[in-house]
Amino acid sequence: MLKKTVIIFFTILVVILNSAALQERAQAQTASWRVTVFDRSTGLLHYLTPAGIQPGPVIALPEGSEIWNAALSPDDHYFVFVDDQGVWVADLLAGTCCTPLTAPDSTLFSTYISPISPDGTQIAISMSSEAVFTSTGGVDVPVLVFDLASGQVVASLLLSQLQAIDYQPSAVQFGDWRADGLRLIPSCWGCEGTWEGLYQLWDPATNTLTPPVEPFDIFMQRLPTTGEIIKANAHPDYPQSGFPSAYFAPSNVVEYYPSVTAPDGMAVYFNPNSVYVNGVDWVVDGQAFLAVLGGRARSSADNLFDTTMDNESVLVFRDGHQVPVPMPGYNVLTGTPDGWIAWSWQTGESAIVQLLPGDQLNIIPTNAGNSTNWLLVGANFQLGASAVASPFPAAQPPTFVTCPGFATSRLWPNTYAAVSPGEPNNLRDQPNSAGALIGTIPGGEVIAIIEGPQCAEDMAWWHVEYKGVLGWTSEGQGSSYWLEPFGAMMY
Repeated sequence: MLKKTVIIFFTILVVILNSAALQERAQAQTASWRVTVFDRSTGLLHYLTPAGIQPGPVIALPEGSEIWNAALSPDDHYFVFVDDQGVWVADLLAGTCCTPLTAPDSTLFSTYISPISPDGTQIAISMSSEAVFTSTGGVDVPVLVFDLASGQVVASLLLSQLQAIDYQPSAVQFGDWRADGLRLIPSCWGCEGTWEGLYQLWDPATNTLTPPVEPFDIFMQRLPTTGEIIKANAHPDYPQSGFPSAYFAPSNVVEYYPSVTAPDGMAVYFNPNSVYVNGVDWVVDGQAFLAVLGGRARSSADNLFDTTMDNESVLVFRDGHQVPVPMPGYNVLTGTPDGWIAWSWQTGESAIVQLLPGDQLNIIPTNAGNSTNWLLVGANFQLGASAVASPFPAAQPPTFVTCPGFATSRLWPNTYAAVSPGEPNNLRDQPNSAGALIGTIPGGEVIAIIEGPQCAEDMAWWHVEYKGVLGWTSEGQGSSYWLEPFGAMMY
């Protein structure tokens, strides 16, 4: 009995000590966090902190440089950037810039750089020139690891050493560089990069390369300290928005995965009033995520998809409670220990957002120029220091309305639908056949669903907008559907 008591006491003590250590680390990060961004238009490094924004050093860029990408070493020693001629390194401690890591090449088509190594001394580079794109497979692409102090190549491998992919690869795409190695995957610049697949892990120090082992998905957002994943996704059990989307079905939920290797995610956020989820990011030190919504479905005379992309946002915490964020049009640049950095691609404005007691938000405008010119290059913290891995509450699929005499509706407010091919749908001023006819909607045309349905005459009537005209139209009758959900992928 004494032995059990000692073991229990020791276990509780360890838990308390671990919890105290987490809280101490989180408090230290919250008080002193710093995010570094690089302004491509001015060459200036900005430091964003809980107190506001502070100017950093100006990088003396080569004349005429068009900056593609950049990285900052964890100790603020080296700044590496990519332009249309090659890769350059600035020594911020010595105040010197800029030393070319690669020979200038006017035929460059793409250049990928990795994050700087955890010890701050190395960076990996994958460069593709015109010869790679005109080749039928005879030109290989090297991946070179440079020592930042000497500018010398210290390790290398070839694209052909990586696992083959379905299309002709022309570059190597990088993921995180952690203690277990650098994540990389074959890519295709001409097809706008790899979207999903399996990372291989490469240790340049020993030149060891694993088989493809770690799932990769451009929509997955990983919390560094716990390895948990959140992802905006299109789930078939929830209403489809039909919003215009490039390549992928527009997302309608946020999913949670306990780890990157978990086979299935759980839907933890769905908004019945705003179906389209435009994006999601970890914020507030991993205690919550911010879901950025996609606006309202509209149809104007000039544009069937006249969507109002006001980007309303909702803060969702691990206990399930939600806080609306009054920042329409803003997205997340990065999460911070006490909130996040917000920016608007529409206006270029940016702000530091802090969560205060009582779920109040402190919004500090940066007044630092056009944030669409910013590149996120560094942070002095690892997000999630105070987070304990735990799932968010599940979001249950909604129930679709079934009007008497008609099959279960397949439509939802604030989405797009299409008239079934064939006969046009009537547009009336009331949700019944006695309403005045104000127009028709030809078969195949797309409409915006505003609200509804109203049940009448064994039909489900929806208030819709078609080319700027508002009215009511029926989804169908009996077992026949005259309207169908529109799954838009526009480009």
